[in-house]
Amino acid sequence: MATSPPTLASLFHFTLSLHPCENVAVGAQLVLNGGVKSSPPSFELVLASASPRRRQLLSEAGFKFIVHPSKISETLEENLIIEDQILDLAGRKARAAMAELLPLRSNPFLVVAADTMVVHKGLPFGKPQDEQEAFLILRRLSGAIHRVYTALSVMDSVSQSETTHLEATDVEFRPLTDNEIYEYIATGEPMDKAGAYGMQGAGGKFVARYSGSYSNIVGLPMEAFLSVLKEQGWRIR
Repeated sequence: MATSPPTLASLFHFTLSLHPCENVAVGAQLVLNGGVKSSPPSFELVLASASPRRRQLLSEAGFKFIVHPSKISETLEENLIIEDQILDLAGRKARAAMAELLPLRSNPFLVVAADTMVVHKGLPFGKPQDEQEAFLILRRLSGAIHRVYTALSVMDSVSQSETTHLEATDVEFRPLTDNEIYEYIATGEPMDKAGAYGMQGAGGKFVARYSGSYSNIVGLPMEAFLSVLKEQGWRIR
């Protein structure tokens, strides 16, 4: 039986990440003005992604934000290991959005970018190029355990520092028949999703169990994002 998705209330109880946050650079700090501490600025949140799943996760968590998808080449850097390739993509998305928005916005803002990849036996699977590729991906995942990685990159416009995080969740598929795969592909759901399935949609019925963050499988590890905000002292308007 497939594992049921967690409730929204349980989702945002912090759980220990498989990969601790890596603080690339320190963000805004408390400063002294005439001996009196001033409050750090509050930030407007910018989501550098067009993903409706990421928008939904942020909205359900109560965040107000604007959407500014960054347009970059998503070609993987061949000289990096898979984990670093995913972090590199998320970082490039965040930096591109920051560069585009800095000349346009005067108030402090945070950019959050993410990239999700499914990895099975060392092979990375992003969004399928066509239905045939979607079928081949799902056949590989059938009856097997794969790992879902999501890289986060969060940048603030005050210091333009970048904080990164890599989250991993193990997912096991039950065995799938070819007919099940063809019927699922016919819905169109797999075509814009890493690994050719949507955990929060009809693809969730393929999942026998998972270990780790549910929101990470959907595309934005909210536990990790909330932890980054807390550690950096970033307040969202």
